[in-house]
Amino acid sequence: LAHAVARSDCSDCVGRLHPPWRGSLYIGDMSVQSIGNVQQQLDATISTMRDNMQMMAERDFQLHDMADKTEEFSTSATRFSQGATQLRRREDWRRRRACIIVFSFVLLVAWLFVAYYLRNAPYFREFLQLSAVVAVVLVAAGILVQRYCLRRNACADESQPAE
Repeated sequence: LAHAVARSDCSDCVGRLHPPWRGSLYIGDMSVQSIGNVQQQLDATISTMRDNMQMMAERDFQLHDMADKTEEFSTSATRFSQGATQLRRREDWRRRRACIIVFSFVLLVAWLFVAYYLRNAPYFREFLQLSAVVAVVLVAAGILVQRYCLRRNACADESQPAE
């Protein structure tokens, strides 16, 4: 503006201040229309920036939501794994117990078979006494093994982190 005012008395400046091909007022070397264009661009940029900030806030919310869901999935996966381990141990114990029952039945049938053929033998009484001692030892060993297995499984369950 100072440049335009200082040269306003000059006839060659009049064309520069008000060019015939433009219908806008010039201030210095910049027109009001170009200032309006710059303002529109600035407004568009500010609008875009606000949209970007809003989208960034939405993404932040979504990221936090996904982090929460990930933590929930991790917790449920840990619980599932612990439950699967306990179920596997129970099924292993059931299979072992079934094998022990079958083995005991076969052993009892074999013992009855031997006892039947030794019933008239002079050492039948000693056979029965020895059988009773062996049966007590086997039952005691079975109880100890069962307690050991149950205690080991309980210790393994306690060592796993509970969430």
